[in-house]
Amino acid sequence: MALSTANDPERDDDELGKLERFAGADPKAAEDAFTHLSNRIERFLWRYLATLVPLPQDRDDVIATVLEKLYSRRCEFQVQGLGPWYAFVATTARRCAWDRAPKHEFLELNEEIPARDLELISSVAEMSHLRSLLYATADELWLGVSRRLSPSDRNRRLLAAQLYYLHGRPWEEVCRLVGEEKPVGRAMIDSWLSDPSVLRDMAYQLLYVDNDSLICALLGKDRPLSIQELDGLTMAAEKAEGTPPTPWTWNEIKIAIWRYRNGLLTEKILQMDPGLTREQVDTALGRCRERLPFEKVAVSIQEALIRRRAPINPLSSPEIWKRLVFQYSAIHELPHKQILERTEPAARVAGYSLTAAVLNGWLCNGRLTEQLAKYAKKESHE
Repeated sequence: MALSTANDPERDDDELGKLERFAGADPKAAEDAFTHLSNRIERFLWRYLATLVPLPQDRDDVIATVLEKLYSRRCEFQVQGLGPWYAFVATTARRCAWDRAPKHEFLELNEEIPARDLELISSVAEMSHLRSLLYATADELWLGVSRRLSPSDRNRRLLAAQLYYLHGRPWEEVCRLVGEEKPVGRAMIDSWLSDPSVLRDMAYQLLYVDNDSLICALLGKDRPLSIQELDGLTMAAEKAEGTPPTPWTWNEIKIAIWRYRNGLLTEKILQMDPGLTREQVDTALGRCRERLPFEKVAVSIQEALIRRRAPINPLSSPEIWKRLVFQYSAIHELPHKQILERTEPAARVAGYSLTAAVLNGWLCNGRLTEQLAKYAKKESHE
């Protein structure tokens, strides 16, 4: 079952210390610190550059160039926190992507980070220790999951809810399975099972699917592909060598990966491969949409909650959809149409109307980002 990523504030504090040594006067300490920092920079840029640099081999080259530039310019950077540091990393990456882009793409590639995204990276990310506590702040605001809850306690609550509601286990068995390491009684289990934050958290963990997991599920015939298998399939599709896996063609695989792993619009896909026609792209994407799991997942959640007479339906209120929309927009930078593909069918199951107009209202004026930033600032002063 999918459980949330554990927050690790100590790791983030340690990262800030490494950043200070990296920008310091001791070359040996700077080199050692950058060796550790570069691993997290690579993970950050791999996702951040997914739309700007869709091809994995090109993205690897851009990231390598970024790391070289960051090290060569280390004396220019003044340590002001993790937020400004990652804004600096992101700006450098966009400029490196700009330098590598073909001339015909110059007008499409904006060198500067949009103001909304820059605010998110430099303000909210710094106060929330970048990614791990950014997730926790969003979870607290929209799901009601306290940031003070330890990852192990959160996972115990989720496990109890999944066992009881999704798998229909009796409370005695739930108590036994959840309490293997730390005993728990029925009163505590009952309080978890009736807690709206636990139900929202359970539904969110089931409905949210990151890009890599989604494309691995779409392209796997009998089981989801592993990341290694997906990378191999990506390279094979680029070369169109051998026989493609059933039931796909190489062109369909390329289109699926560009859309669901890299978030590319149809126009960009056609630009990436001029040999493709719009009809081919539309047909391939139509086949993919038929395999999207979100509506089925929502139906299974809805039926399980009704069967067990849950006190609330977490899918019928806007909070869980705001959390999902924020994740797909701010973290994956998906276009509005693709966000709707992943949320609207599931919301419809519960009777919540998540329309293009609603989505535009949340995103076009940066309302979700602004709401999260204000909440993070307020909490940081309390």
